[in-house]
Formats: sequence, structure tokens, C-alpha cells
Amino acid sequence: MESSFIREGKYCRLRPMTAADCADVIRWRNKDRVRLEYIYMEKLSLEEEEAYYRNRVEAGKVWHFIICDKAHGDRGVGCQVFNDVDVFLKDPENTMLEVGYFIGEEDALGTGIAIEGMRLGMHYAFETYGAKIICSRIFTDNGRSIRACEKVGMRVTDTIPDVLRSDGTRKEMKLLTITRQELEEAEKRDV
Repeated sequence: MESSFIREGKYCRLRPMTAADCADVIRWRNKDRVRLEYIYMEKLSLEEEEAYYRNRVEAGKVWHFIICDKAHGDRGVGCQVFNDVDVFLKDPENTMLEVGYFIGEEDALGTGIAIEGMRLGMHYAFETYGAKIICSRIFTDNGRSIRACEKVGMRVTDTIPDVLRSDGTRKEMKLLTITRQELEEAEKRDV
């Protein structure tokens, strides 16, 4: 299993999602504190998550990483997902990748694992695939996630008004972005 990790930090390691992770991912994703921050807010079934794994992860359309807590035997505690990777890799003019993340285990919240896990995944995208900019879209009222992204080194660069959610409501989102240089500068400030 050791060789499956793509990056390691002080608190966590990242590894690619496997089919065996589907039950944990869906358990985390269906928690209200996670689910209600998505555009598509409905609860998902294990079958839907397994189809996502086959059709998106295995097909190379997304990079879906499990954030593993080193202090607890590399127990998975959350996810980091880079979206539309297949489109990014096919278009040399496209320099931006979108990332999303969540921590699913309550005891991992506020431990620094999310910040470190996000940074590890961003380094992977910058170094391995030449991404120039990484972005994330977060609802304006999700202050915890916005603060975490800012701690990573991301900055709000735009506002997306009137985003239609699956329940018919509309909310505003913030677009946050980061370059490799900004990531490295943020890491130096935290030392």
C-alpha cells in the first residue's frame, strides 16, 4: 500500500481513490455539513458512487484522492478531487484546473489535515501535469472552506452570482485561484 501514496506531508498522505473507498466517500458526501455545500445537494447511493468511480475516476476524467491521516494509521478522512482532467490534458491552451475537497471525518476537522492535503494535491497538479492555475468555487456563505482555501494560499478572484442548485434555490459563489508561486509563498509564510 505504501507505494500507492502520491504525496506525503507531516500530517497526511494522498492516495488515489479505489473502488474500495466508495462506501466511505458516500458516507462522507451524504453528511449534511458536506452535502449542502454542493450544487447537487441530493443524497447519493452507493451504486451512484460506484458508477461515478467507474465512469469518472477510472476513465481518467477526474483525479480523486483520499486524504489519509498519518496519526491514525493512514485512515481516510476526506477527499480532494480535480475535475475535468481529461479536458485539461487534451487542451494545451487550458492552463486552469478546478479542485474541490472535503473532510468527512469529524475528528479530522480543524487539525490542519485539510490544508496540508490540499497543498499536497496542488503540488502534484503543478509539478506532474504543468497546471498554471488551480481554482475552486465555493458558496459565499461557506466561510470555513473559504478560510481554508485562503490559508492554503488561494485568493478570491471573482464572484459568481445566482448559481442554480438542485433544490431550485440560487446562491452566490466565490471563485478562488492560486498559482504555483502563490502556493510556495504561502507555505513559506507558514514555516
